[in-house]
Amino acid sequence: MKQLFAIFLLLSSLALAQSEPVDFSNYTLQGVQVNVVTVDLNSQAIDIRPILAPAGEAVSFQGLLNQGEGPYAAITGTFFDPATAITVGNVVHNGRLMTEGSVGSVMAIGQDGKAKVRSLEGKMGRHIDWADTRFAISAGPTLLTDGQVTIAPASEGFRDPGLYGSRIRAAMGVTPENKLILLTTRQPITLHGLARIFQDLGAVDAVNLDGGSSTALSYGGSTVTRPYRRLTNLIGIYSAGSAPDQSRALSSQYAQAYNHYLKGVKLFQQGSLRLAHSQVRKALSMAPDRPPYWETLGEILEVDKQMDEAARSFLKAAELYAERSQDDKALRCAASGFRLQPDLRNEYPQFAQLLKSTGAESF
Repeated sequence: MKQLFAIFLLLSSLALAQSEPVDFSNYTLQGVQVNVVTVDLNSQAIDIRPILAPAGEAVSFQGLLNQGEGPYAAITGTFFDPATAITVGNVVHNGRLMTEGSVGSVMAIGQDGKAKVRSLEGKMGRHIDWADTRFAISAGPTLLTDGQVTIAPASEGFRDPGLYGSRIRAAMGVTPENKLILLTTRQPITLHGLARIFQDLGAVDAVNLDGGSSTALSYGGSTVTRPYRRLTNLIGIYSAGSAPDQSRALSSQYAQAYNHYLKGVKLFQQGSLRLAHSQVRKALSMAPDRPPYWETLGEILEVDKQMDEAARSFLKAAELYAERSQDDKALRCAASGFRLQPDLRNEYPQFAQLLKSTGAESF
């Protein structure tokens, strides 16, 4: 009876807070006290993005929060190796892969603002198309899928038996109304107990985040849950336009992407197609707006007899070259794409007409 009354109060308070894009509450659910930040992803007034420490460094919780003007709210993000401070999960911002991993699932928010848990299927982040993704972060194990408990750590690549025990948790979920729930517990709880809490909160999808001594939550400039170690990443909720400048991080990322590209080109020249493909994919996941990377990927895939993917890679390069008014390069790549897959002319009529008018179909 007490549990039903608590849920009634919870739903009532959520209804009262509907006009606020970011709201904080605490409850007792499943016998555990929880801190809950609710974010209306339908609102144009907020922005969600990663907060990252410099590569290879762990930073205090407050140090991460001090980037920019400070977030409405922030919670622990994905996993990292405490010994090296290397983040080992995927973090994606505006289609760019900022850090990479293959374990677990991702909570992904599309450019349309809709949130959904996606399986990684054991793939490294470089092999996933993030083009339409505004924000994504690796997490796990998955707690809920379509409102049902779906906890299967081993199938998601998790090997630590400590996951099954009771511990302080951080987690996130999404409701049918596209409200994002960021949650930390004040007492230890099992994964199944955590999943039931998200069911009580009305979530349809939910995932576990990095918890234990990494568990952290802030709201309105105050620390709600303090971590017991330095961290490498957070999920930040900002007022639109106030998020920290990421230009330095992006410059570093472009440099890293170029290094991966150069490694890929060298491996391709040596005939190591699989390794070359992996390196160029990594470069593209970090810098998807670089047309030479797409062109080289097309060349690798063509040699590897993956003709449809190769053709589409060439045509992606053509589009990016055209945006830069590099018409000769755009025509060259378009001709390569149509040579491999002539039927794609219907999908890219602008290039088909241009090639025909210039007599450059065999460019």
